[in-house]
Amino acid sequence: MIADAVTFAPQLPIWLIAGLAGIAGALAVLALVKGAPGGLLRLAFFAFLTVALLDPRMVRENRDLRPDEAVIVIDRTSSQKTGDRMIQTSRTEEALTAALDRFKDLETRIVEVSDSDDPTRPGTQLGEALAAASAEIPRRRFAGAVVITDGQAHDAAELDTIALRGPVHVLLTGQPAETDRRLVVKSAPGYGIVGQDVTVTYRIEDQS
Repeated sequence: MIADAVTFAPQLPIWLIAGLAGIAGALAVLALVKGAPGGLLRLAFFAFLTVALLDPRMVRENRDLRPDEAVIVIDRTSSQKTGDRMIQTSRTEEALTAALDRFKDLETRIVEVSDSDDPTRPGTQLGEALAAASAEIPRRRFAGAVVITDGQAHDAAELDTIALRGPVHVLLTGQPAETDRRLVVKSAPGYGIVGQDVTVTYRIEDQS
């Protein structure tokens, strides 16, 4: 895209040029009112001098328009293998990318999240993946994000941070009546002997 524009490179501070132009203009007008000879010539000279001090320049710019970028985060963790969630995820991804591809000024970046290998950060780390992807996109070009998942993110604080930069939408897989169920091990022996029973205490938490 080629754009022509007029820019100014003042030789003096703007306030000083404005002051000098005001004084010169007042003197020229006063000369015209009193009928002094050469009043129009003085006015034209002062106008030319003011423009010269502003130093106008014609600039031609070649601009390369960059499209906005949207991020699609896809949850591929183990819980997505329940029921037909993987099929729902694939169909949702196809429909979403097809819809976004219709926008010529928009690029799509897809990020897949699998099970965490870090024992200190278990669960679904959607926010971390989204934070890493969006950090590579300039703030003005970040159009927003869509997260395809089956439930809660275990690093929701990261999602809150990203939401400040742009909209974040969540598409949930599964069925409307489903709830999250969590198995928490309360106590378990450090080892067991083959052929002997061990006692493990756990609890089941249902989350709406």
